[in-house]
Amino acid sequence: MEKTSDRFIDKLIVMLTTLWLVSFTVFSTETWGKYVYLGLTVVIFGLGAIRNGWKVNIAIEPFHLCTILFLLYGFASYLWAIDGTYTIKRMSTVAQTLICMYFVYTYYRDDEDSRRLLDCVMWAGYIVAIYAIYYYGLDTIRSLIAAGDRIDNEFTNVNAIGMMAAYSLIITFSKIINKHFSGSLIFSLPALLMVIASGSRKAFIILLFGVFFVYLTRSVSQSSNPIETLIKFFLVCAMGVVAIMIIWSIPAFKPVTERLLQTLNQFTGNGRVDESTIRRARFIEIGLQQFIKTPIQGIGIGNSLFIIGRNTYLHSNYIEILACGGILGILSFYSGYLYCIKGLIYGMKKYDEITALCMAFFVLQLVMDFMQVSYFSKDTFFYFMIFFLQVKSIRREKKSHWEETTYA
Repeated sequence: MEKTSDRFIDKLIVMLTTLWLVSFTVFSTETWGKYVYLGLTVVIFGLGAIRNGWKVNIAIEPFHLCTILFLLYGFASYLWAIDGTYTIKRMSTVAQTLICMYFVYTYYRDDEDSRRLLDCVMWAGYIVAIYAIYYYGLDTIRSLIAAGDRIDNEFTNVNAIGMMAAYSLIITFSKIINKHFSGSLIFSLPALLMVIASGSRKAFIILLFGVFFVYLTRSVSQSSNPIETLIKFFLVCAMGVVAIMIIWSIPAFKPVTERLLQTLNQFTGNGRVDESTIRRARFIEIGLQQFIKTPIQGIGIGNSLFIIGRNTYLHSNYIEILACGGILGILSFYSGYLYCIKGLIYGMKKYDEITALCMAFFVLQLVMDFMQVSYFSKDTFFYFMIFFLQVKSIRREKKSHWEETTYA
């Protein structure tokens, strides 16, 4: 029987992991933020060791192998980089992030599934949303929304605020439709407010797709035959279209919907296109031109500023890695996704709330990589942890089922 002290430590670690996630965003612009991140890592690892009787189980798993593969390749690109100092600087950031992730992963590696880590994501998003409301002021946020504007980048990038809030809302929605009452529901309104106030296209896409996917998988799982499944699929799709039309007509969503429309105009050639979309398209063109010149190995991780002409990046993870790391860079970074996709697809054969959430977030991470550079983001590797843990759970269940049927 589990000791009371062990349960207390477990809850404390989950709480600290949530704060650890919050620190990714809230302290991202502070020079001392990295010390908070490192300090929480050490405390989480230490408490995990105490929880395990001062024992630490060291094991190299697919999560380590896939991330180390990219780490080694990134550092190796120093050899042919335009300026190797930028490569070392960028990959040192990745290395520091991964070392901390490995320490935290040690505690969660034997979890039954990714449920606890997903709860950390949910509560972290709500904490960041509430902090943002406190920071900007509710009256200021209401005035900006009424004027059709968005909040400014101050303590962090506004897209990060909106995206974290969107992920939190998806998890809460999943709990509700799966009949798990959650006190997190009362924080949904502040989170939705920050999705709107951020004016983030990414956050809007995350929220719409995530809710749609979670509801679709839940509805289809309750079907008894293929025809019913097909009918439910089209009904949910129709509901999604109606929901989008309603949202599009709500004035509060105007800042986001207008920015989305301007993005679509880039592809249709009609109407106004915002400066951000034009710049992004130009960066993609520059990155692809460079990829054609150096398709195998690129110009060195972190060296995109030399082809852009200023100290920035190419605003798309795929283009950034193709230009700087070539095909080898893409394969090394996305090896983790390639490993996880088979397991997640297998897990989707039988409905499971956590697997459905992981698959939704998995797809969203891949979609978001068209619009952001994520290979050095702490959030990216945290989601890696979630995906690998869930695949580990699915494989364990698959093995158990095979043994039961084989030796029955």
